Amino acid sequence: MLRQAGFLRDARDVLQDAAGSNPQNASIKADLIRVEAALDGLDTALYEARGFAKGDPQNSLYDQVSAELYEKAGQPEDAAALLEKAVAARPADNDLRLALSGLYTRMGSLAKAEGLLAARLQANPKDAAGGAALAALYLMTGRPEDAEKLYREVISQSPNDVAALMGLADLAVAEKKWSEAVDYINRARAAAADDPAPGLGLVNLYVLRQDWHNSIAIATDLANKFPTNIDVIDKLGQVYIHAGDRENAISVYSRAHNILPDSMPILYSYLGLLNSGKKLTEARATLRAALKGDPRSAALKGELIRVEAEIGGLDAGLAMARNLAKTDPDNGIYAIVSSELYQKAGRTPEAVSLLEEAHADRPSDDDLAIALARLYAATDLPAKGEAVLQARQEANPRNARVRSVLASSYMGQKRYADAVTEYCRLIEDRPADSWR
Repeated sequence: MLRQAGFLRDARDVLQDAAGSNPQNASIKADLIRVEAALDGLDTALYEARGFAKGDPQNSLYDQVSAELYEKAGQPEDAAALLEKAVAARPADNDLRLALSGLYTRMGSLAKAEGLLAARLQANPKDAAGGAALAALYLMTGRPEDAEKLYREVISQSPNDVAALMGLADLAVAEKKWSEAVDYINRARAAAADDPAPGLGLVNLYVLRQDWHNSIAIATDLANKFPTNIDVIDKLGQVYIHAGDRENAISVYSRAHNILPDSMPILYSYLGLLNSGKKLTEARATLRAALKGDPRSAALKGELIRVEAEIGGLDAGLAMARNLAKTDPDNGIYAIVSSELYQKAGRTPEAVSLLEEAHADRPSDDDLAIALARLYAATDLPAKGEAVLQARQEANPRNARVRSVLASSYMGQKRYADAVTEYCRLIEDRPADSWR
């Protein structure tokens, strides 16, 4: 709970004490590694994982967590290499094989994932976890009959296998067999009473059918049972939004923000509702409180400027932007938001002039370059926007973000061949992202 709420140093202290009291508990050590990564970076966490592994060499959890951190850091190839080496060293370790097949799937290497799972299942036909994972892959690759057959084989051996039950529920939903799907999900909920995922699946089913009464009832029950789970709280808020009940949605996110004040997804959902409901004074107070906890957050400052402009008008927003920029002069967010305000007020020439001046002062700032290019496109000057982006691309040919925006710009101009060229270069530079 401390880690989820953002109290990382407190979480580390608690986990270190727990690991000292229970040195055989690898799960505690794995959570400690994750917290170290959030606090001190990837290399420190990997070093700690290697240290734990030396004292517990037969446990593969440290390799799994290390791969997880590599992937989270945008290094899936390193994650795959680590897991491949670990699987070769411990071929009978089912958890490692599952972790590697899941990574292959997320990287788009579906044939590799299938081969790994099929070999595992051939070696142990009664392996429920492997069977459920392979069935999910069949479903993902458009083979529902094969998926259903394998899921049913898993259920025949392990009637309470949650993954297989949820997989059969997905198949039933696809065929609009609603009562059958509900039955499978309820069986999964009973089998995994401490896991909110099956319950969230049931909420999704009722949302799909626009059954707001049942979706709200189930989501509320989950929120009472898992009061600090971000996914559960967010789902309840989203259900109220879909049902058109903004006031209850605001109440949910207000309570969630009080419980998890450092959760940015919760905060931004709450702010979005306050803004859409024109509860601007409350939004301003919430942002000011959030900035006290994170005074360096440019994103929060940008939102505060926008809210100030909604309350006091353009001049009030611009004045706040100038004031905040005095203590953070190298950050382009204030020029970007000020330009947005000018444009919203119908003063486009001033919006363009402001960003041009800011970009000239800080030509290496990607955020400013992208904002200016998009503003040029919005004002029917795509060639000028293209020139800005190409200059940034020439300065750093492997800048994936700028290249992606350039490709999108070409798409908007219906220059499909140029867009394809840029996307192909993106894939060459970042092959692990090609499936996206």
